[in-house]
Amino acid sequence: LEALLAALARVEAAEAGVRAERRERLPKLALGGARAEELDRTATTVSATLTVPLWGWNRGRIEEAEASLDAERARLDALGRELDAGLADAWHGCAGGQAAARRFGAEVLPRAEGSARTLGRAFELGEAGLLDVIDARRVLLDARREHLDLLLDMQDACGDLAALAGLELP
Repeated sequence: LEALLAALARVEAAEAGVRAERRERLPKLALGGARAEELDRTATTVSATLTVPLWGWNRGRIEEAEASLDAERARLDALGRELDAGLADAWHGCAGGQAAARRFGAEVLPRAEGSARTLGRAFELGEAGLLDVIDARRVLLDARREHLDLLLDMQDACGDLAALAGLELP
């Protein structure tokens, strides 16, 4: 966001440069005056000078300023496109992370918990072996770890989105 504001300021400065160079080709009027006092007399002088550009009309400097303005506008446009692409990527990352974490929490975790619970009960009844229970608990712990990883990735992506949008997270 700060880079965008800086680019806008550079464009405004370039526009001001173009306006200043265009004013240079206009005739200029300079007025002056002086007053000199001596013991026996007082002299007052008024002068007017009109400068008229006859050759060149400052065309080269105007074109240079216009080229600089075009370059700054192109940089601003490129920065805008880059920010748009970054925002779109961050939005998709955040939305995709939320959907994946929600789906994992609603489908995979309950199945892993149910399986671990069922095998634990089966072990208590003598219908399952200890290795099966240990394996089911390991799968449950892996699923919980993966769910936490998904939540962390989602928070990172949503934090990137908030940073690009210029928002502060609570």
